Amino acid sequence: PMLVAVAASGTSAAAGLVWLWAAFALGYMAARAVTLGLRARSDRWMVLGSP
Repeated sequence: PMLVAVAASGTSAAAGLVWLWAAFALGYMAARAVTLGLRARSDRWMVLGSP
């Protein structure tokens, strides 16, 4: 979704590259931080055979 927003904005090549980098840095890295933060809060994910 963030990549589509950058592509549809119609900015120049340099500005598009900056927005693409920002979308990756803020979007992907924030989602990864939330996922890893939730995993770090409990040991449930380390139990073999856990549903």
